[in-house]
Amino acid sequence: MMTTYEGDDRVESFMQEDFTRYYRVVVPRRTTLGPAAPVVLAFHGSSQTGDLLREITGLDQAAAEGGFIVVYLEAAMGAWDIFEANKFLGLDELAYVREVIDRVHRAYVTDTRRVIAVGLSNGGVMAQQVGCRLSDRVAGVVSVAASMPRLMSETCFPDLPMSALYLLGTADSFFPVAGGGALLSVDQTMRIWAQAADCSGQRNRSAPQDNEDDGTVVYRSAWRPCRGGTRVELDSIVGGGHAWPGGTQPAPPWFGPTSREISVNDEIIRFLATIPRR
Repeated sequence: MMTTYEGDDRVESFMQEDFTRYYRVVVPRRTTLGPAAPVVLAFHGSSQTGDLLREITGLDQAAAEGGFIVVYLEAAMGAWDIFEANKFLGLDELAYVREVIDRVHRAYVTDTRRVIAVGLSNGGVMAQQVGCRLSDRVAGVVSVAASMPRLMSETCFPDLPMSALYLLGTADSFFPVAGGGALLSVDQTMRIWAQAADCSGQRNRSAPQDNEDDGTVVYRSAWRPCRGGTRVELDSIVGGGHAWPGGTQPAPPWFGPTSREISVNDEIIRFLATIPRR
């Protein structure tokens, strides 16, 4: 379906048991006819909000450039309840995500086959959980500064092929590349998705990207071919910290360096353009 879009920026809400759940939808204005817009579900980090994620990432501008609708979701208690510890209270994060997706599809002309979950830190973990458990609703996952918890890996069996892109800093002390304790290593994390997508090829790593004098270098790894054209990729940011690379604001100094070698927003646009519709 070809369509135009009136620009929109609104906060919506609905009740989940006794809790009011919020989300913000940003629709870039488009006056010329074009295809239905993909949807990017954006999950903030712990102790953040959707509005703060919006501010530090510049995702609105990426949505305008990439022609997608961005939805900023909101955790009920300041952090995503990844493992459903609060489900007995009536807080069901995956049910909330399903409801948001359905409401956005009803309210706007969207490409229902190109919905991806994107998140930073705790939000990156939530995006991974969405990819693991809601493969009927989303086609891909972008996790920034967050590898996979070991417990999640025990139940991560997507019913449909899932594309996955990780952007991880080697100097991230919150999610160390070697893993340990409750966290898988980066290599173990990527193996989960490569196996789930039946990637039969070997890991291929690009030459280093080092164009900025910021103390970081980026290597891209890709596992191909994968079932149905699914893409499983890793951007290893050598020297990078716990941050959103290329964002509008750097992470606090104690989080480590924010790389300018790569832009998460540009990677999201590229990822949406290259993953298969389904």
